[in-house]
Amino acid sequence: SIRRPVVDRVDLALANLLELSQTSERVGKERRLAVLFADIIRYTPFAESLLPYDVTHVLNRYFFLMAEVIQSHGGYVSDYIGDGLMALFGIHGDGDQAARAVRAGLGMFEALEELNPYLQTMYGREFDIRVGIHVGAAVVGTIGIAPMDKLAAIGDAVNVASRIEAANKEVGTRFLVSKDTVSELDESFQVGRSFELPIKGKSGTHVLYEVLGLNSG
Repeated sequence: SIRRPVVDRVDLALANLLELSQTSERVGKERRLAVLFADIIRYTPFAESLLPYDVTHVLNRYFFLMAEVIQSHGGYVSDYIGDGLMALFGIHGDGDQAARAVRAGLGMFEALEELNPYLQTMYGREFDIRVGIHVGAAVVGTIGIAPMDKLAAIGDAVNVASRIEAANKEVGTRFLVSKDTVSELDESFQVGRSFELPIKGKSGTHVLYEVLGLNSG
């Protein structure tokens, strides 16, 4: 077991919260995760043309559909950042997180086919998204103080996944994953072009792969 020293009033308050908590996630654990980031392409011009009520409604409709897909593949939506989201796969130590994350990413593009007819009818516009996934180690735990606390992941894997999602814009793709992610996929996934790119905050260049879909058969 691990005991943390209590040296001041803040330590004491946090220790009491930990003791009262009914979930083990209060104690951070290192996990090998698949981290997925997704962002809406050119969302700002779309939002600027809407009333505030409509902006909230459209985002909530989008996030509802995306969360359905992510949860159906065993993922957990950890955060919403503006019109973007972050999802985690493998938070309970379950395996196959890379495959589940990539399948979820593909499912998110399919969910757009349900959302876009509605957006076209109501607003004369459609959405498209970019997705990035990386597999690596991160610390998973509950961050914040109730009622604002949430399960979150912290670590290099999270930062890299975010940079991979952003790299889509640079190379003109919609779905990029890291080499570490591809190494855990089987032949059922269709992988296309590869790109050797620098990633902000990391030294050297890194090979990223475009995901095209699932192989038939």
